[in-house]
Amino acid sequence: MDVPADEFLQLFPESKYQVEFPAEKDTSILNGDTFADLSARLMNIRFLFPSFQNEASLNLVVGPSTVNFNYVTALAFGLKNDQLEYLNQAADLTIEKLKTLTESGISSIPVVVVNSINGPSAEQTTIELESILKTSPQLFSGVDVTVICRTNYADINGNVHETYFNYYIADPPYAGETFQNRFTAEWENYFDSWTYSGTIEVEFDPDRYPDHITSFTVSDSREASYSELFTITGENIELTEYNFPMSNLHYYKFSVYGTDVCNYITSVRQVLTGSDGEISHDGTGEPICNAESIFEILLYVD
Repeated sequence: MDVPADEFLQLFPESKYQVEFPAEKDTSILNGDTFADLSARLMNIRFLFPSFQNEASLNLVVGPSTVNFNYVTALAFGLKNDQLEYLNQAADLTIEKLKTLTESGISSIPVVVVNSINGPSAEQTTIELESILKTSPQLFSGVDVTVICRTNYADINGNVHETYFNYYIADPPYAGETFQNRFTAEWENYFDSWTYSGTIEVEFDPDRYPDHITSFTVSDSREASYSELFTITGENIELTEYNFPMSNLHYYKFSVYGTDVCNYITSVRQVLTGSDGEISHDGTGEPICNAESIFEILLYVD
């Protein structure tokens, strides 16, 4: 049902009835008040961050356990275009797919806590509403990495030279999995007489997942008649794009360009070993950045 919202919402202007979630992470907020018989309170639930990146749910639990749940309930509405749209009611109610709801135009969720007890006593009843935001963290399933900069290396005679460091994944993305704020990809592929094997690990800040990578490492070995080993480390990279369509996949992109790349890449090393086992190229590990430098991590979602 649709209900005009203006007059209804003005009945409950006090800040103590505003339930505000500042960030998209698992959080619980408890509000309580005293209720006379046959009375109600409105709690207006708002999400202060710009948008949901992942689907999430809102669990509304009326308490404490001593109240009679036959007479106490919570009615949830969605506020959209100044109209109240009824969602559902229960003493323990879960609203699913908050990302979908907010993208459809719902700006907040007013919740009416109703006390329908009508007894002989004039005593007031303390009733609580616990609002529990449960997020569904994004689980990544693939990765692509590009790093272009300059670095130094020692040749077979021990002489040091500056050269390009150009790393890319030959056939992206490499498949991996996410577990406890860490994405890991491991591979061993054979292509055109080459063996490709290695590991990429991406560690996230648990309080800012998936917006902030605290550290990442790449170890990529390529072998044929000679071998080539790339190792890369970096830290503190911020999300720059997310949920942009690319073929049939979506990705989260972490990227830096130009001289700023060296603020996030801590080491790059390339080692070339000939068929005779002699190392002809041994990188020093120090990144050198200029206007052409590039650093990109794309983490894919199925």
